[in-house]
Amino acid sequence: MKWGAAAAIAVAAAVLGAGPAAAQGPSAGPVLPDLPEDQIKKPQLLTGQDVQPPAGTTAEVALKVLRDGTLSVTEHVTVPGGQQLVSRVPLRVPASDDQDRVFAVGDVKTEG
Repeated sequence: MKWGAAAAIAVAAAVLGAGPAAAQGPSAGPVLPDLPEDQIKKPQLLTGQDVQPPAGTTAEVALKVLRDGTLSVTEHVTVPGGQQLVSRVPLRVPASDDQDRVFAVGDVKTEG
């Protein structure tokens, strides 16, 4: 009985003495501020000139292997105003004479 009362007092003292910081949980580390746009170094060519974005339609593709072994493909396509783009992506590609590689598509999103 004496140990139970002492333990309850110790827990209460620890919770009350820690204050609101203990209720928030551990910190994830310092928060780093974003740099102002004028301080971000722009990519440059070897000649020292700034890299210019390509003209016309562009596509940026990011591939990521997920923990479950699936491949995540994110494609960002930019088409200038007044132009159009047609894209065809085969979901079945021959891998050998008697085998095909088959792709599944999920979580498709479009904008614009």
